[in-house]
Amino acid sequence: MLTRVGVPGLRRLATRARASVKQPDIDQIFSGTAGDGVTVHAEEASEEDWRAALEALKEPASKAATDADALNIRDDALRFASNRLGQVVMPARIQSDTAEMVSEVHGPGIRAHALRFYEALRLKSEKRTEERDDLPTQLIMPASSNFTDMETVAYMAALMPQQYAAAHIVMLELRKRLGKEWLPEDILDVSVGPGVGAAAFQEVFIQGNPHPPSTMPRCTILEPNAFLRLRAGRLWRAEEHVKVARSLGNIKRGTLHDLIIASHAFADIKGHPIKRDDLVRELRARLRPGGVLVLIERGTPLGFESIARARDLLVRGNDEKGHIVAPCPHDGKCPMFRQGHQPDRRQWCHFSQRLQRPPFLQKTKHAKENTEDCPYSYIVYRHGQPRPQQTLPVTTAVSNKAIVENAYSWPRIVLPPLKRVKHVVVDVCAPSGEIERATVPKSQGSDVYRFARKSSWGDLLPFRGKSQIVHELHKNMIKEDRRPRGNA
Repeated sequence: MLTRVGVPGLRRLATRARASVKQPDIDQIFSGTAGDGVTVHAEEASEEDWRAALEALKEPASKAATDADALNIRDDALRFASNRLGQVVMPARIQSDTAEMVSEVHGPGIRAHALRFYEALRLKSEKRTEERDDLPTQLIMPASSNFTDMETVAYMAALMPQQYAAAHIVMLELRKRLGKEWLPEDILDVSVGPGVGAAAFQEVFIQGNPHPPSTMPRCTILEPNAFLRLRAGRLWRAEEHVKVARSLGNIKRGTLHDLIIASHAFADIKGHPIKRDDLVRELRARLRPGGVLVLIERGTPLGFESIARARDLLVRGNDEKGHIVAPCPHDGKCPMFRQGHQPDRRQWCHFSQRLQRPPFLQKTKHAKENTEDCPYSYIVYRHGQPRPQQTLPVTTAVSNKAIVENAYSWPRIVLPPLKRVKHVVVDVCAPSGEIERATVPKSQGSDVYRFARKSSWGDLLPFRGKSQIVHELHKNMIKEDRRPRGNA
């Protein structure tokens, strides 16, 4: 307890009280409880001292509270715009069950097939075309429907973790953008593998939800390969609300879903791209009004082009007034896909998420490091609802709901920011439908500049830079060093 507190001491106590406002997490942002409460340290002063200090500074404290409200709104907006997640860790149950299945198969055989898969994907990415007549058969990635038992286990050991990492971060984005009020009742997972999309959904919306639903949503996993269906049955054997089916034909015609997840499904379709268009139309037709379609592919030029083609099909000539929830801040033509397929494409919309390698993946790769970066491209489409319009600028937003709605028109950072001395340069996909280069100097404000310094690839930008120029992508002239640098 303090025995004597002068005016300077009172000011320090009041300042310390104001500075100890609790910082909200993303769920508090949704519920509107951000910024509630003040933490008092009893070992520093008694209750009478705190009351005396705040009473002595009644008017400044009232002004500080007003400033704190504005600061909380701005902090909430910046926190909502951030898309940072250190690294994704696969659920322990999925890891243990997969490791058990991998241990039942000959280890060197798994590694041989895994290396063949990696080489096939690398060659496909380098050629940037689906026509691979000049490649030997063993260097062509087979369709998952044709996997043998050994290839099935090799896929789960070598490629499923990266697929899960991308699905996990996209599910986090979906939950953040639609809020805790949105929870689907019927889910359809048409992803390659034993229900990877369903596993990411369950981890984010059920296990990671502070207010889980009273009844588990129904989930159907489609897998045409008999070996993968067998593995999926083992992974989901304890989940009564999950069933595994062979194809869309096994689902009653007219059944509609609230959420459809298609991870790496396009890359598994061989032949003309029109087959992928048919799949997109079929999946959209199975969405309820307000339902969500999530499409995820590898972050390669071909993966991006598959996503961009599906995006055009969903938003162009759409009479149901659907819209893109993420990552695009607009529903116009993708500025990186205006010229269609480009064999020499140097720029494409994709992002990256770090994965903590499970032990079976680390053993398969003979890797010393237990982390890796997983590039991915994706879109989240909402059916039958128009895009929310921005009503207020961020600086005058009066509620957390306004932040969520306004975020639909915030630019998306599509390349790693260039963090230079006293300024940051970011390339964003703007609501205007163009790729813009924005410069955020230190003179623009401490909060804005601090966010720009800490921003990362894939974040939203909840403010305008001091200067913007339209990026002429067709010239492919970007040659700057975009390696991540420490914050200054």
